[in-house]
Amino acid sequence: MDFGLVLLIVGGFLLGGAWSMWRQSGEQDEPPATGRPKPGAQAAQPRGRSVPHVVIAVILLIAALLATASGILRLI
Repeated sequence: MDFGLVLLIVGGFLLGGAWSMWRQSGEQDEPPATGRPKPGAQAAQPRGRSVPHVVIAVILLIAALLATASGILRLI
């Protein structure tokens, strides 16, 4: 097996990890269902993505792009 192909596979796994991290951090937006709301109670505000989630997703994305580009260049 050629090393370029291994780098392409690793890049794919890293890209999947980045996507998983990005999707996981967005799932915190919806509050859990608690039945009937109390009268006068305000709805929970969406929190969005936290900074550590975004940082890890960006690092994984950069690593995936570098591994994929390296794999393509090794195959050429």
